[in-house]
Amino acid sequence: MRVNRFIGRLLVAVGLLALLIVPAAFAQKAGPNTSSIPLNVDFAPEYSVTGDGQVYSDAYQNVRVEIYYSQFYLDTNENKGDGGRRVNISFVGAGTCTPANGVPCPQGGALDVYIATQAGADPAQLKQVGESTQKRLAISWAEGAYSYHLRHNGIDDRRHGLVTFTCAAADANGCSQWSATPTSGSLGTVGLYANPTRGNVGEVYLGSLYMPFVMTLTKK
Repeated sequence: MRVNRFIGRLLVAVGLLALLIVPAAFAQKAGPNTSSIPLNVDFAPEYSVTGDGQVYSDAYQNVRVEIYYSQFYLDTNENKGDGGRRVNISFVGAGTCTPANGVPCPQGGALDVYIATQAGADPAQLKQVGESTQKRLAISWAEGAYSYHLRHNGIDDRRHGLVTFTCAAADANGCSQWSATPTSGSLGTVGLYANPTRGNVGEVYLGSLYMPFVMTLTKK
């Protein structure tokens, strides 16, 4: 009986210790940049992906644009109520799109987009001007009965490049402004994918395009 009680007390003590240790471990995994870094973002006007003439500012006109948990996000229509902000995507001279599985090529134009990155180092961790990191990035939008995606995913067989985030200005707290542009040369291409918004058809590959852009990200 005494042995059983001892074991029971030991298990309780171990459980309490685990409750103290586990939250601390999760806090360490989250890293130093778990809070939002709100941004102002604009696009250079002479490329395939451009802005609508105004700076995109986080939490203004229903726009979300921030670095959060090491990733970059730009959403032109974040919450309920359309603020009217758009991103212009032009496929003129971009290359060949081939309809597949009944999915047509997109027309482009002024679009309500969602842009997000994956992988790569945290741009907020860059400290000095000229430092850079490469990240996967997708630009997504709905057009007609389809959802389209420009994926900079680094797939070797189709030579789809990544997007490079480079520190363009810094202060005592580290990088305060970044440029973001697809990798140059043969890796500067992007994969165009689509899937119907209804039905069970999976994502369809429509082609490899060259669609450069330059974004400037500045801390608010």
